[in-house]
Amino acid sequence: MRGVRRRVGQPVGTAVGAAHANQRITHPCASLPAMPAPATDQDLPSIVLARGDRDPEEPALFYPDALEVRWRSWGALADQVAGGAAALAALGLAPGAPVAFRCRTAPDAVAADLAIQAAGLAPVPVADPAEAAAAGPAAWLLLPGEPAPAAAAAPAVELPAAPRPGRSGRRRPEREPLPAPASGGELERARRLGERLERAAADVAAAVSGGRRAPREIALTSFDLRAPAGRTFLAWALLTGAALYLEPDSRALPGAAVWARPTLVAGPARSLVELAREVRRREERRPRWFQRRSGPRLPFGRLRLLLVLEEGRLPVDDVAFWAGRGVAVLRVDA
Repeated sequence: MRGVRRRVGQPVGTAVGAAHANQRITHPCASLPAMPAPATDQDLPSIVLARGDRDPEEPALFYPDALEVRWRSWGALADQVAGGAAALAALGLAPGAPVAFRCRTAPDAVAADLAIQAAGLAPVPVADPAEAAAAGPAAWLLLPGEPAPAAAAAPAVELPAAPRPGRSGRRRPEREPLPAPASGGELERARRLGERLERAAADVAAAVSGGRRAPREIALTSFDLRAPAGRTFLAWALLTGAALYLEPDSRALPGAAVWARPTLVAGPARSLVELAREVRRREERRPRWFQRRSGPRLPFGRLRLLLVLEEGRLPVDDVAFWAGRGVAVLRVDA
């Protein structure tokens, strides 16, 4: 099993198997169990907490760390969500009160958002503290190791840090019951998105080789939790148990797609335009006789869906380019 490097052209291994929360991995595309369909009366935090109890060792979120890729298990994510929700509950805030946190495409931000929902409060993702002033949050949920905003008048509590490697394998004590969050609307939007994805994939199925399907969706993404489309996409990924690779820099999506070999790439339109350019460059480097023999195809396998998560659309030429390679393009609406 070889180590992972994030740069384009570096090889990736083939298995995920150790029992820690943030260990080095080999490939985010390993065969992982699909998540059962949740009951209709469940909310997103409860789904994540239940998955953490059921499959604590399984990878949930993948993310870059310098030149390596690491993963956070469902158990570690659930521990962070439960710990953050308990810390917020101790503040005694009114149900639905706004709680701010710094948003980024990273596991800690995902855990913070879910912890706020689990406490029955309203997440207010902000890029910097100045954005939160207008919203007047009732409290702050700080990411691990993050200082409290200098001018913040609201109380602040810190999200628990993810367990150290090896921690997720231990049996966790029973958690205290948490307030019931209200995220039914978000789950319904996520379910509708899943139906659209399946229809789009079926429309291009004739052009897709059977070998390009993975055991579950392998989603490479850079999203903004402040945008409804980004929140809907995250809810869909957690709901279905997709292998979710979080790329904090949307400009790095094209390079990451080449070695991660995802089934789905979701991000802003500008990054998906760059991805098409990268694929064209790689195809042009193939010998002409090979191009004539193989026809239009991707230089990496399995990709079947592109999702535009922010304002903007792909050029018509790019949509036709992807369609010729069996890849559907969808825009995720709020």
